[in-house]
Amino acid sequence: MARVLKQRGAVSRGPVIGAALTIPVYAVLAIGATPHFPEDAALLAYTLAAAAAILWVLLRKRSDYHLLERLLLYVGVTTIVFYWGRVQAMPAWAHHIENIYFALLGFALVVAYRFTRNRAFTVTPTDFLIIFIALIVPTLSGSVFPDNRIGEVAIKVLILFYAVELIVSEVQPRLWLLRGVVTTVLLLLAVRVGWTF
Repeated sequence: MARVLKQRGAVSRGPVIGAALTIPVYAVLAIGATPHFPEDAALLAYTLAAAAAILWVLLRKRSDYHLLERLLLYVGVTTIVFYWGRVQAMPAWAHHIENIYFALLGFALVVAYRFTRNRAFTVTPTDFLIIFIALIVPTLSGSVFPDNRIGEVAIKVLILFYAVELIVSEVQPRLWLLRGVVTTVLLLLAVRVGWTF
């Protein structure tokens, strides 16, 4: 049965579709639910939004996902999760739902990696460099976390990184849609941050 599902691509497509649909929703909810941002968040948010718009104009017709686009995507994901992770007043039920979501997303990534036929879904030294930069940038902006949340936030960021890597490797014919979603989410972040000041 598993072999049949693998040959038909059902097992590998399911996690990709699930991640591609739910991660933007999670990002929008996190942006909207973050009640406050640090004072210097505006500069970072505006820079990310401007970079996303510029890269979309310059690279929208490319058939591959450029290194700068991946770096922007990783930094954007990290920034959203880090700012949301600073919130200490999250209701317990919302926290539980969020943890269940990430547990399911992590399981889906394991399944996808096990059954995917696309061997492009791998992690290279460049990926680790991008992850390191993405983790450092929001930290330099002065974000402060509750002591018991930093590890949780880091785990969620890494799960999202692997999910993003899976999506990028599997949606090559629809990169225009990925670029549009990234640009839209980062513009929304800039508007939300500007709205809080």
